[in-house]
Amino acid sequence: MSCVPLSENNERREWMQRAVLRGRFSWNTSLYLGLALASTSHQNDADPTFPRSRRSRAGVVTSWQAKDPEADLHVSHSKSKSSDVMRYLEIGGAFANAQDNAPAEDSLTAIKSRFLETWCGGNPWPYKVFHCQMWVLAQANWKLRHFPESAVKLMVPALMRDILEHCGSQDEEVRDAGLYAAHNFLDVCAAQLQEIAARQILCLVKQNLPSPDSRWHTRSPFFRAMKCLSCACRALNSSQRQECVALLASYFQLFQLDGKAQLEVISELLVFWRADADPSKTYAATTEQLLQLERSVLVHPKARSELYQLLLT
Repeated sequence: MSCVPLSENNERREWMQRAVLRGRFSWNTSLYLGLALASTSHQNDADPTFPRSRRSRAGVVTSWQAKDPEADLHVSHSKSKSSDVMRYLEIGGAFANAQDNAPAEDSLTAIKSRFLETWCGGNPWPYKVFHCQMWVLAQANWKLRHFPESAVKLMVPALMRDILEHCGSQDEEVRDAGLYAAHNFLDVCAAQLQEIAARQILCLVKQNLPSPDSRWHTRSPFFRAMKCLSCACRALNSSQRQECVALLASYFQLFQLDGKAQLEVISELLVFWRADADPSKTYAATTEQLLQLERSVLVHPKARSELYQLLLT
């Protein structure tokens, strides 16, 4: 199977490193890029349950010279199992916290080395699985992928299907992990894939939010889902964006939110406002509802101020 030439891999690595330094990517993409740029290879300490014939490949797929997408999928399972996507959320969240809490002068390599020692107990296998999952995720973006197009055509649709299936799970932990993975996927994939995935997530929110039994009205799943939709807002048409804005306004109005949650709703609203050429016209139906909220005594003073500024734009 053909692979990307080494020289092209080096050029891509340099381009991505410059892109991170210029801040051209959002947090989730930067997390992926940082993991890739700081990657190390461990050939002999893989999980003993991993087939011996694949162990040497497990080290290879964490490098920029990876040749075998099948080996990558074998390690990551393409998030097809609920346990895999939950593990992805667990280690991804833990590494993000390690980055947030690290001293400003620490390099990403130093952060990762400390993370492997403290969180992974010196065993690189959990990180390796997470890294391979990120590799599969990256194939949704032509600037990041390095597998042949024939492999990508099979890999990316399967990945999207698995993630969206988890998003609709009745198990709350699996659902939250699926939405976390979906946000990562939407952050890197092309506009066409963004629209397809976001449309399905929008349907899930509309179907489940009215039902108390679904627990979609609780803070974690609702905001995870809305962050997915705001991430893909420029790939959505005006009608779909109107639905997203209406959901945010209704959530603000119907549920007793604290000041922090109110500000989070307004932050998401602002993304949709900025994505539209004429928001006052596009979101006219919701604007009246937001004006009423702005005058409500139940709105936190800071949230009221932010809402007022939003409606002026």
